[in-house]
Amino acid sequence: MSNYDILDTIIENIRNEWYSNMDNTKEKWEVPQYSKSQINKAGKIIADSSSTTEDRESALTILNNWRSSHAYHCRSCQATYG
Repeated sequence: MSNYDILDTIIENIRNEWYSNMDNTKEKWEVPQYSKSQINKAGKIIADSSSTTEDRESALTILNNWRSSHAYHCRSCQATYG
């Protein structure tokens, strides 16, 4: 295989990877699904010792979505700024 053939193969691989990344519509992080008021209400439910188990589970779902949707960005900043 000549140098020209190797370079063509490398360029083709890069082009294929780029096209596959352009077609990838999946997000790299969780998308926030709840409003700020819903998140605040969930926090109050978790803090309230008289909340029912069902209310707490619903609140945890909301808070876990918030946490997950911010985790990627927090890790990126942490990796960048140390």
